[in-house]
Amino acid sequence: MAGKKGNSLLETRRRNRVLIKNMIFRMENARRTAIAEELGLTLPTITTSVNEMLSEGILEEIPITDGKLVNNMGRRPNAIAFRAEAAYAIGVELGPYATRAVLMNMVTDSADSILAAISGILVPIFRPLGMGDWRICTSLISGFIAKESVVSTLEVLFGGSIGTMISSLTAASILVFSLLYTPCVAAVASIKRELGAKWAVGVVIWQCVIAWIAALIVHLIGLFVGIV
Repeated sequence: MAGKKGNSLLETRRRNRVLIKNMIFRMENARRTAIAEELGLTLPTITTSVNEMLSEGILEEIPITDGKLVNNMGRRPNAIAFRAEAAYAIGVELGPYATRAVLMNMVTDSADSILAAISGILVPIFRPLGMGDWRICTSLISGFIAKESVVSTLEVLFGGSIGTMISSLTAASILVFSLLYTPCVAAVASIKRELGAKWAVGVVIWQCVIAWIAALIVHLIGLFVGIV
């Protein structure tokens, strides 16, 4: 009897933990009291589960700004959110003509994603081309998997408003760079198989340099003639 009761309590704790995770994911600046009200659970139950996940590194506490406080009386509460680096997921799509891969962490805003952080390193390199936006750099990285994914990635990251978010000159620079920079990973793999790794790396670097120079020339000419 004691064993059944213990199993029941453990299952209840697990279920509550799942509910709390889902609520934190759905809520912005989730507070313990708000989670308790939404789920109909007691505050001690919420606090116990949240503290466990904080100690495990799944969650983190975020100070709530004055503008989001209901009142300024008493102790200042902290919001609860997932730590972006707490877990990662890899997705791979193997199609007949292209292979796509994506790496995700535990964030709802793509600007806080791993790929955005990696792309941020490339932003200074592409800024002289008028492409100093992490979303453009991200789309170019995805193009290494399959060139046709450059435009689709831009469309997703710009929320379907790519036409109004990117200027004509920037679009021209992206077009020139995309046409000239390194071919997809399948082509690089073929070069490596036929000519060796040194040739494959050399081709990638050489084509990226040529594409960068060509896009820079297009951007400078566009600025000179007054295209924006």
